[in-house]
Amino acid sequence: MNDVNTIGEIGEKIFNLKITKSYKFLPVQLGEKYPNVDFFVELIGHSHPYYFLVQVKATKLGLNKNKKLKISIPKSKINSLAIYSCPTYLIGVDTNTDFAYIYPVNKIPRKGLSSFPTNKLLDMKTLDNLYNDVIIFWDNIKIQKSKHKHRL
Repeated sequence: MNDVNTIGEIGEKIFNLKITKSYKFLPVQLGEKYPNVDFFVELIGHSHPYYFLVQVKATKLGLNKNKKLKISIPKSKINSLAIYSCPTYLIGVDTNTDFAYIYPVNKIPRKGLSSFPTNKLLDMKTLDNLYNDVIIFWDNIKIQKSKHKHRL
């Protein structure tokens, strides 16, 4: 296993631990067959299936002079996540400090990131806000219920 893969796996484990500590989220790691999405995350405690998608990016290089993570993400990668019709987020992880940061990806076209913003630390307050934002998204979306009879 090379260093890049190891850093990525550590970042995913850090995210998984942080998101589950609030007991509000059930993350499912999707694996390498889904190159655009690392986790499907469902909210716990609802009869309605509230969920969102996450891609995790990790670094051991720390912060730059502007206090942003030294992670660059091309526009094409961000747009491949933004095409999903649900809440989508990038998570930037500093594997030296175990700090994780969240960045919403909710529309196309998006610009690439030359470095990862650190203004939204993935802490309990942010997780509470995330939980509420996902509920608001799904409660306000208009999905027509289908009465279609499948012919399988």
